[in-house]
Amino acid sequence: MQKQLEHLYKASQWDNVEILVVPHPTWNHPGLDGGFRLLKLPDAGTILYLETRATGGIFIDAATVDEHVSLLSDLRGAALPFEPSRALIERARGEFA
Repeated sequence: MQKQLEHLYKASQWDNVEILVVPHPTWNHPGLDGGFRLLKLPDAGTILYLETRATGGIFIDAATVDEHVSLLSDLRGAALPFEPSRALIERARGEFA
């Protein structure tokens, strides 16, 4: 766990990475359905990679992509801001030292 937290902390210092933590006591937050990635491609616009327990797949239809853009916005609202998220990772990292 300490190595994972160390990696997250280091990654949070990269220019192209923003790590936001949804606090543990947050019940029923919008990220419980599974992982997804929104990818902006130069010639294709925004596409969605959606993961489920059984499989993963790419979606390009506007309605599904827009739904997940909105979901990402909701997740950002449930998460701590960047600096408090980073501080939480650092505190947790110290607990595993």
